[in-house]
Amino acid sequence: MELEETEGLFKKANAAIEELEKFYTTVVKEWGKPSQRTIGHIRSSPAIALNVAPGGFAEDWGAFELDESKFAKAFKGDFLDLGAF
Repeated sequence: MELEETEGLFKKANAAIEELEKFYTTVVKEWGKPSQRTIGHIRSSPAIALNVAPGGFAEDWGAFELDESKFAKAFKGDFLDLGAF
């Protein structure tokens, strides 16, 4: 029973490796050069503001114009959260 479980895990791992290799090939081909990594341009990026609103929070945001050719296939909408860095 343990052998079957281990074989199942092995198959899952190999499938994951194959998918990651495909993804890596795509990344190297389409995003490998620095010029390919430019996704758009900053439109507005005000200075960081401290003690904003009643809660005293920091405000740090920016607005970007995305290069449509890099997002038209997959992105449908008007808002993109790039996450916190």
